[in-house]
Amino acid sequence: MFTQKLYDNGETVFRVLAENEDRLLVINCVKRTMPFWIKREEITCYKQIDEQTLYDKAGLKLLKEDELSQQALATAHQRYSIIAPVIAVLADKNKRNDMIAFAARNNNLSKQTIRQYLCLYLTFQTVTALAPIDAVRGNELTKEHKLMRWALNKYFYTSRENSLRTAYLYLLKEKYLDKDGVLNEDHPSFYQFRYFYRKTRNEQNYLISRKGLTDYQRNHRPLLGEGVSGYAQNVGVAMLDSTICDIYLVDEVGNLLGRPILPPALMLTVRCAVDLH
Repeated sequence: MFTQKLYDNGETVFRVLAENEDRLLVINCVKRTMPFWIKREEITCYKQIDEQTLYDKAGLKLLKEDELSQQALATAHQRYSIIAPVIAVLADKNKRNDMIAFAARNNNLSKQTIRQYLCLYLTFQTVTALAPIDAVRGNELTKEHKLMRWALNKYFYTSRENSLRTAYLYLLKEKYLDKDGVLNEDHPSFYQFRYFYRKTRNEQNYLISRKGLTDYQRNHRPLLGEGVSGYAQNVGVAMLDSTICDIYLVDEVGNLLGRPILPPALMLTVRCAVDLH
């Protein structure tokens, strides 16, 4: 069985996607072009390699699904759902082309974009390959960036609410001064530090770390999420929080049934009626 195995001849890496009696459907993992059929004999001189060797050749370090942000993972799965019908007819070139055209038209994308998603997935055989480039490529932080992240976490994202300039000065003091107190020449500038902060800033993390979780939930927590998006997805539609009423529902014999939940406007009416009586 050749399917899903990788073969390398030093210049080209083939992944076998399907096979029949005398031919193999392969994709060029280096050029990432559309799959094509070759004779079985053509691959006999190739050396079988593993997935990690492919990643090394491609210069990538793909992340796992649990290492991606929710937004990046959702994007990856959305792109996979677009190419899934194409994968189902991959071996038939005519049907494949028709399905690519249909997917492009149905999702308002170009055919080239569909082919790009398809070849990425077929090459690496993982959904994470379809995530946005900056989220999935697994580019490790440089030593300088790791030190910047350390300084932000220790001196900026704290309840002391230090300024960005203060966090930068602590970074220089603790990481870029030698034994004689002389500043190293390779220290980052404040503008580099500020750029890294703005690039990695997360509003939720900023508010919770500096103001506290209670303040965030009381004053800043957004009414967002899939549930709200599904309900209030159009302009002019809003959602109000609910309040537990200070009244109880009982049956005819006095058994407690529960406490009703009413929207704020109706709750105000109920309270006014109670006050009047």
